[in-house]
Amino acid sequence: MAVLDDGRVFPFGALETVGETPPARKCDCQDEAQRHQLMTTSQISPKFRRKSFNNFYVKGRPKAVQIAYQVARKYAEDFLFRRHEDKNSLALLGVSGSGKTHLLMAVANQLMAEGVSVLYWPWVEGKGDLKGERNLIEAKLRQMRGVDVLFIDDLLKGTAEPTPFEFDSVFGIINFRVQNGLPMLISSELDLDTIRKFDNALGRRIAEVCTVAQIALYSGETGVLDYTLASRR
Repeated sequence: MAVLDDGRVFPFGALETVGETPPARKCDCQDEAQRHQLMTTSQISPKFRRKSFNNFYVKGRPKAVQIAYQVARKYAEDFLFRRHEDKNSLALLGVSGSGKTHLLMAVANQLMAEGVSVLYWPWVEGKGDLKGERNLIEAKLRQMRGVDVLFIDDLLKGTAEPTPFEFDSVFGIINFRVQNGLPMLISSELDLDTIRKFDNALGRRIAEVCTVAQIALYSGETGVLDYTLASRR
C-alpha cells in the first residue's frame, strides 16, 4: 500500500487512476511485515527475541558488566551512523553466564526493529551447518557473508577444538566480513589474549574491527558476574 502525506491510502500503481502523483511513503503494515521477515530469517528464537536492554539486570552488578551494558547500548544507538566505519563491530568477551548473549541479543533486536538484517550463528550448534552436502554448506556460507550483521555467539566454546575445515570456514567468513567492512556481533568466553594464542590472525581481526568489552572482575572488586545468580539476589 502507498500512503500519501495527507494520510490517504492507495494500492501501489493506483495513484494514476485518481490523478495523484504526490510523494508516498510505506504504510505501517509494510514496516511491520519487514520487521517480521527480518525476525524470521535471523534464526533467533522467540525466547531470544524478547531480550532487550530494558529487561537486562544491571543494578548492583560489577563494574565490568555495567560497562558492557553501556558499550552495547551505545553501539546499538549509534549503529546506523557507524556501520560504514572501520571499527563497526562489537565483541563481548567474558565468563559464561555474565550476560553477553542477552546484551548482544538486545543489540540485534534493536537493529532489526530499525530494518537491519541480522543472522544469529551459535558456534557450538552452528558448526553442524558446516558438515554435510556441499551445496548446503555453500548456501550457509553465502548467507553468513551477505547479511547486514552476523552474530557469532560463544565463539570457540567447547573442549574439543574445531576441525581444520570448521575453523578455516569460520575464519574465512570473519576475514571476508572484515575485508568488506561488514559488521559483526561476537561473544566468547575467551579473552582477547587467549583468542590470539588460539589463532593470532583471528585475534587480530577481532581487535581490528571490534569495540571490545571484556567482562571480568577488576582487581580487588567483589560481585557476582554470573547473570543468572545475580538476577536472583
